Amino acid sequence: MSWPADAELVEDQDHADFRSSVRSFLAQHAPTRRVRQLCDDAGRVERSALWRQLCTELGVAGLCVPEEFGGQGAPASYQVVLLEELGRTLAPVPMFASTVLATTALLESGDAEACKRWLPAMVRGERVATMAAGERPHDWDLRSVTTTATCLGGRWRVTGSKPWVVDGDNATLALVLADSADGSVLLAVDLDDEAVRREVSATLDPTRPAVTIHVDDVVADLVGGVGEGRRIVDATMRRAAVALAAEQLGVATRALEMAVEQAKTRVQFGRAIGSFQSLKHLLADCYVEVEGLRASVRHAAQALDDGDPAQATLLAHLCKAVGSDVALDVAGASIQVHGGIGFTWEHDAHLYFKRATVSRQWLGTPAYHRDKVAALMLGATA
Repeated sequence: MSWPADAELVEDQDHADFRSSVRSFLAQHAPTRRVRQLCDDAGRVERSALWRQLCTELGVAGLCVPEEFGGQGAPASYQVVLLEELGRTLAPVPMFASTVLATTALLESGDAEACKRWLPAMVRGERVATMAAGERPHDWDLRSVTTTATCLGGRWRVTGSKPWVVDGDNATLALVLADSADGSVLLAVDLDDEAVRREVSATLDPTRPAVTIHVDDVVADLVGGVGEGRRIVDATMRRAAVALAAEQLGVATRALEMAVEQAKTRVQFGRAIGSFQSLKHLLADCYVEVEGLRASVRHAAQALDDGDPAQATLLAHLCKAVGSDVALDVAGASIQVHGGIGFTWEHDAHLYFKRATVSRQWLGTPAYHRDKVAALMLGATA
């Protein structure tokens, strides 16, 4: 299949058609009432079934994977559209863990053998993978990694603990960053190994499960070269930050839609509450924030497709910082517009607020990413 090479900042017909297909599928198979059912333990098997259905019917797991590994080779701009739509529905599928993190890491490693071994099954949705890199949930300074790896007789073994491994409960493969005597390495660990222990993490967001993975002298396979681990993870995080910002855009967009709908239909003192000036200003400010984030995400996706690592890194940090603030601001405003019902379990507004709160911390806080932007800008002008 051929894909348009350039992503326009104003969405073209191809992107619009793809968005329409994804939205239609999610509306039919992952409405919010089903998302709630899938979030408890009993829904784990159904989550896997939904993911396989997404992979087989829409090819989401192989969207940006080269055709030689079973994918479709689409530009990053299509993945951005997909993540935005998943953010709108909060669908609890391992898109981020398996497709954004693990798949990108495999491709960035340049290890053709590892890609041939793992990617086809991941693309078909038959295997779920994840990545376990950082060891501090609120920033991604990988200098603090304490997980160690040794190589004896050509076999790698890894020991350590990795917190906040997204979708680690359903994954059967984890790409683990560790330090060895010869430098950092990325290792493929079979999570079904008896020496691997998974501990469910308490999380505010029920739509995105996470676990802590403990590995104790587990046999693993090297992905990429020795000393390449941090480089691979850094390159992966560049794309992951853009993808997460796209998802935050979807969260903010849907939260704003819900708020506007409430403002138009809720009547007080004989008038729709949206006719009051304070709410008009609040919702107008939210709209401006959302559209600013939309432009940031599309610029960053364009930089990824252009193959400009320096520009893509700068824009990835920028849009993750902006996305974190916008999603939380708009989700909070939506609860405010809904009044008391916005706080109740039965209403969906709190689900978007919880996703926005957790995503704000994940892959680094806004302050962390702004520091990175400042360092890159000052370095560029020095």
